[in-house]
Amino acid sequence: MSELSLMDDEESSSMSFEGKLLNRNKDPHLDESLQRISMLKSLSRLSLSDSSLESVSDKNNKKVHPSKEKYDCLSVTRQLNLPPKDHAELAKHQQDYENLMQTQINKEKEKMKKYYEKQETLKHRNDYDYKIWKMICEKYDFLICLPSTRELWWRGIPRKQGLRASIWRRQLVGKKIKIDLTKFLKEAHIIIDKACDYKTTTSQLGQKKFEKENADRMHEIRHVEDYSKQIQKCFPDMIMFQLGSTFESVLSIAIAFDIAKTKEIYRLQLSVIETNRILRLICLLLKNLESEELAFHSLIDILLKKLPHTLLTMVDIPKSLKMELEEESNIRSEEMTYLKDIKNQFDRFLLTTSPNIYNHFVQHDMNTLIILQSTITTMFTNLLNMEVLERIFDIYIFEGDSFLLRCLLALIKKISYKLFGSAEETFHYLGDSSLDDLNSIDGKNILTGYEYLDVGEAEDFIRDVRKILRKNI
Repeated sequence: MSELSLMDDEESSSMSFEGKLLNRNKDPHLDESLQRISMLKSLSRLSLSDSSLESVSDKNNKKVHPSKEKYDCLSVTRQLNLPPKDHAELAKHQQDYENLMQTQINKEKEKMKKYYEKQETLKHRNDYDYKIWKMICEKYDFLICLPSTRELWWRGIPRKQGLRASIWRRQLVGKKIKIDLTKFLKEAHIIIDKACDYKTTTSQLGQKKFEKENADRMHEIRHVEDYSKQIQKCFPDMIMFQLGSTFESVLSIAIAFDIAKTKEIYRLQLSVIETNRILRLICLLLKNLESEELAFHSLIDILLKKLPHTLLTMVDIPKSLKMELEEESNIRSEEMTYLKDIKNQFDRFLLTTSPNIYNHFVQHDMNTLIILQSTITTMFTNLLNMEVLERIFDIYIFEGDSFLLRCLLALIKKISYKLFGSAEETFHYLGDSSLDDLNSIDGKNILTGYEYLDVGEAEDFIRDVRKILRKNI
């Protein structure tokens, strides 16, 4: 593949190969690779600056000024406080250095080329899949049940022309939206407006008057500012959730969920679910369904599914196996029996797929229900980046709750090298606040980019999930 084959714009023919790629592609992986190439090229052309030659510190931190004779023999590849080399050796050393840098540049270009070719292959596959999905949509109820269609959702549903949104809606919502949920959203918009009025009221007298007039809604009104701050931390690398209409829609759905929890029809099922636990899930649904009503409807339906709902509504799950056995002997309920069955099933698979991790968990008295609760109730939104999450959901909407267990098995196997510490260290990677812990900044570090749990490319992770499915079912 020639360098110019990636670019057919005549107006930009004077740009470098890397410049063309950077101008044409917004792929962060390509951008990162281009930045590494640029850095390596800069390193290969290093030269001594006058400021660097003015003085240098020796091992006793004393300033050493090079003589004129030494100055002529200095090189960027050798420390200034060491004896200079002769010109022949200096030239050889410099050539070796430049060769090393060029080798690294070539490797980086080759890696970038392979990645680009892979993305092109996936693009062609998505274009083909899009045409097949459009045919399926014409006779959806019949064709969606075919084994060949299952292969399609495992490859990912193309986003092109709203196809993903359409398929997600069919699977998550159906044909009709519940009227009461739409009413909750309208109430949420009113509450957000009131919260803005309350925040702009500066006098204490005015605030007290406002609180008296809106006493029945002050609980939700106070949550508006809290949720606003939390939403901006959900996917901080995606500007759509930082401000603007999408941000406002996520906030509206969060407030609408709070309202739904107070209504008799949903109170028993949803009242114990903390809204801040599902903010990232709201972001995921809204981004792909592109509608407040559809995202809110889907959110409620997902949270009422048996596995997520049972895990979400179980408070104070014992962290240790010993505590679990004690509680099991004292408390017996339908929900506890169901979770026990799920845990036993998951543990059996974990023993097969990651025996060393399973044995480590047992030896350190770790209850895997804690991990199930922190990951499955959030649909992995507290761990993984948006691209991987979308691919997981493409499959989940068809495969159901059991697919989430398989995803967790693949995830644990993928990052198993990080999980051989204490229970606290394990929950650092697989707990509720994993991303906050991963991106925490101490006094010595500077945050240069938001980091998610590294499971590789979305395509590779889904392949890992499928291997586990094929191997153990």
